[in-house]
Amino acid sequence: MRASDVHIESQAAGIKIRYRIDGILHAQPIPPEMNRFQAAIISRLKIMARLNIAEKRLPQDGRIKLRVSGREIDVRVSVLPMLHGEGIVMRILDKGRMKLSLEGLGMAPDLRAQFGELIRLPHGIVLVTGPTGSGKTTTLYSALIEIKDEATKSSRPKTRSNTSSKASTRFKSIRRLGSHLPPRSGRFCVTIPMSS
Repeated sequence: MRASDVHIESQAAGIKIRYRIDGILHAQPIPPEMNRFQAAIISRLKIMARLNIAEKRLPQDGRIKLRVSGREIDVRVSVLPMLHGEGIVMRILDKGRMKLSLEGLGMAPDLRAQFGELIRLPHGIVLVTGPTGSGKTTTLYSALIEIKDEATKSSRPKTRSNTSSKASTRFKSIRRLGSHLPPRSGRFCVTIPMSS
């Protein structure tokens, strides 16, 4: 499956399941009999994520670690109270499929060359934008791997890491930011939109 996350939503008519594939949510057909198991499904997922199954009024975050066909799968679970029960968003991170290299990201050759030059500058900021699951964090960690060397101290970006710490060998002011900042003199600012 290529889904980056799974949304399970409680509605008046029953449960609704949608998969995010390439940044777009796709509704999945559900047998009507499954609606009566709505509470059991949500409780089971909360138990697997080590969350409090009795808490239904506050948001909760947890994690499920799975091994499927020999690959390590990390599932981030967010539970939110909704009008007709609880909603769950599960972010699927297949560590076996992650390719942390700029070559593997699919950038156009001219953009890849320009990006490679910019990340090697001693100061600056990189803004990577795009929808959920489009590869923003993977792009930043790939950049860190690209510029790593033994002569510098390592530090990770201050984000909720979706990838391993192997990228933590050098940090040149590359951070994942939620706002757009104007470039300062002597620094660069590039926005690379991630296609869905």
